[in-house]
Amino acid sequence: YRVVGENKPSGSSDWDKTFVVVFIGGRESSTATVSHDDTQPGKGVYKVTYRPKLATIPGQASTKYTLSFLADSTIFSPVLKTYTFSVAPSAPSVTQTTVLPLVTAQNTLNAGSTVATQPLIRLKDAFGNDILSPTATVTVDWYKLSDTCVVSGSPIWSSAVAKQGDGQYAVDLARKSSDNTIFNQASQYFAVIRIDGAQLIPPSVSYPCDNYPWKLTIKPLAANAATSTVNMTVLNARAGDTLNVILTLRDQYSNLVAASNEVINIGTYTTTTICGGDSAWLKPEVTPPTPIANSDGTYTVFFSKQTAGAWVLVLTLGDNVSLIGGSSAADCTARTITITPTWVDTISFDIGTFPATVTAGYPSSFRVVGKDKYNNVVTTGTFDYAIKFDVDSQKATDAACIVYATPSAYTIVTSSLKSDLVNGYQSIAFNSVWGGCFIITASLRVAAADPQSQYPVLPITKAITIQSATCTDSAKPVRCSSGGTLGDCVAVYSSCPGYSAQVSCSDGSTAATPDKCPCPNGGIRCATTGACASSSSACPSTTVCPSTFPTLCPTGECRLTQNDCPSAIACPPGAVACADSTCAPAAADCSALTTCSSSQIQCRIGGGCADTLENCPTGPTCAVGQVLCPDLSCRSKRDDCPQIFKCPAPNSVRCFGGVCSPSASDCPSLKGCPFGYVLCENGECRMSLSECVAARQCPASLVRCADGSCKRNPLLCPSSPACPASLPVLCPTGECAVDQSSCRIPPICPTPIPIACPDTTCVANSTECASEVTCPASAAVLCPDGSCVSTRTKCLTYVTPLLSHSTPLSFPVGLSRAPRSRSVEAASSRHMNLEGMNAYGCNPTKSNCPSNPPSCPPYFAVRCADGTCQRSVTACTK
Repeated sequence: YRVVGENKPSGSSDWDKTFVVVFIGGRESSTATVSHDDTQPGKGVYKVTYRPKLATIPGQASTKYTLSFLADSTIFSPVLKTYTFSVAPSAPSVTQTTVLPLVTAQNTLNAGSTVATQPLIRLKDAFGNDILSPTATVTVDWYKLSDTCVVSGSPIWSSAVAKQGDGQYAVDLARKSSDNTIFNQASQYFAVIRIDGAQLIPPSVSYPCDNYPWKLTIKPLAANAATSTVNMTVLNARAGDTLNVILTLRDQYSNLVAASNEVINIGTYTTTTICGGDSAWLKPEVTPPTPIANSDGTYTVFFSKQTAGAWVLVLTLGDNVSLIGGSSAADCTARTITITPTWVDTISFDIGTFPATVTAGYPSSFRVVGKDKYNNVVTTGTFDYAIKFDVDSQKATDAACIVYATPSAYTIVTSSLKSDLVNGYQSIAFNSVWGGCFIITASLRVAAADPQSQYPVLPITKAITIQSATCTDSAKPVRCSSGGTLGDCVAVYSSCPGYSAQVSCSDGSTAATPDKCPCPNGGIRCATTGACASSSSACPSTTVCPSTFPTLCPTGECRLTQNDCPSAIACPPGAVACADSTCAPAAADCSALTTCSSSQIQCRIGGGCADTLENCPTGPTCAVGQVLCPDLSCRSKRDDCPQIFKCPAPNSVRCFGGVCSPSASDCPSLKGCPFGYVLCENGECRMSLSECVAARQCPASLVRCADGSCKRNPLLCPSSPACPASLPVLCPTGECAVDQSSCRIPPICPTPIPIACPDTTCVANSTECASEVTCPASAAVLCPDGSCVSTRTKCLTYVTPLLSHSTPLSFPVGLSRAPRSRSVEAASSRHMNLEGMNAYGCNPTKSNCPSNPPSCPPYFAVRCADGTCQRSVTACTK
């Protein structure tokens, strides 16, 4: 300011007055400092200096400042100008700016929650003046809390900060400033507030956090099933094992829920159930213990599963609806646990598999199953079991329970098998020999190494009635059958349902007799033999009969008389006539004809092939007026023939004569008699029917076997030998030969020992014949050496005795002969050392010798001195 006075001394540049400048009014009154302006000496210029502290409040005139001047305490003339001005706040001061503490309860927020925007920051300058129109940038950044509020790295999130009109800043604690989203990461944080980048609070980079007001805890929400996870520690276990899973509970923002009051339910459902389908599977199977909280924010849940199978673990929260771990196919797979059974603890019958009717001689089956102590079917490992049939003594007097067996009990099955043959169920196949009422006892033993087993497992029992294959009631001796299914026993066949006098053919048609049935599969019926053949080339040419056997039979053979001709087969009602001259229970049981080579013919009996008609099996001859039944017995009429039994597997092929074999090629060899000879009903070869000995007739309650014996059941019949392909002809003597001409003459037994046994020995009584071998179903083929095998090709090489080997029979004193055993052990020596057979034997007197020895057959026309028949004299033994 320049001051000009009217009494200014001449030449003087400055007044000597004392000037005082006073601010009158405003927010404060004080004296300014006045001094000469040394930069302008002698010009009467003074410099007034003043530093206000309180800023003018906008809109309030009284807070403005007015300047007054005094000289030597005298106010200047009013004509002097009065100065009025305002004072603005200075720059924000971090020491004067005020920060209000948080107003949330215990400085805590739930994840994802929102709060009312809080005006928490007021900017002030260094003199404490409020900065009402700030331009500064204020930031509120949050860092993870540690022991000290140490600022390190980048902030976790920054709160949104908004300027207010009154000089304050509003801070949104939960919402991010970057994208305006709600912050949801649970943890403990502290805030760092900065003004234009300068740190406002905390006052240092490492500040104790004990009493720091800007600390904030964000808590997780309640557990959420969609974000919680299950970690399967075991995917395979045994029933009853204690299992555990690691459960990680998270809220909807994936925050770990370290402490939860949620009720966790555990259940399972099968993998065949669609995840998320039926709500019923969400029900817990067991009540588990409270999950154990681990230090890392996870929980261990213990449970057990006793039912075997593939199960998807179900974990739900308290509402029992929210599924933990998801319900997609991949989620289900990840939570699938396979529970396997433990060890066998009990054995039981599978009642539903017991057949309604069991017939002796017919295969049947039932199932047993081993289960663990939780009732799971044991599908792995092995166990030994035995099935025994005991006669039911409580029903011994019942008519249906009469057992025609010598033993009162017998074991049908004893085996050691894996228990997973059919999903853990053991199928017990049996073919009972005897009918009657039985108690089935199933005993099971499990491995001794099994630490949890009862050893042995207690046996179980079940009653079963097995009906006889034949009818035991003499008033109803005939059993009906249809398609191989056995029916009721009746007095006569005509009482059976669907009875017809016509013969059922294999093509479904009917005929008066079997030889009138069409040949199946395009075959033809040969005019020379009446047999079905696969082609005309397999039919033999017409035979020219010699004078010794002048009669040509319809079957192509030569015989003495028409009465000696082979009889045609007659099938009983309910049976089907097959092309190979056999009868079968159903058309499906008929065997196909063998396809013969161009040099062979089709045989009428058995449907096989041979080089000549003489090498074909000989058909039995019955007396005039009788018919030949399928069991090779002779009866007065077709309706008197016994029933046909179905051949059970594995021997499902019915051979001529009723024997069951694995295949047609494994059928027992059929006997061939010398040229012109008759095959009698009893199996012997004789020159004419008049020489045949009457055969024993089996009652309807018994089965006639191929050797003529009578048995209660087809399974009890002895086996018949099968000749190898290299020696296809079964001679009357029981030997196998290349052709019929190589066979020896069958013996004629003298009067004291008139019975010819199947092995060609002569005895006084049939009981003295050697016992026959009965092969089991698993090895049904009887080899010439007496061994039993599953197929003919497994028979040992057979050695045929030379024709010159013809030592006369040698009988011990008294004309008795010890029966030779036909056991498998002795069979080999029996066949390799056959004694010579001829028409002569040792007799007590000459009168017992035959007066007219039988003539030699045409192919062995020379009788030697030793009584044998040979092709030439040179072949006789010297």
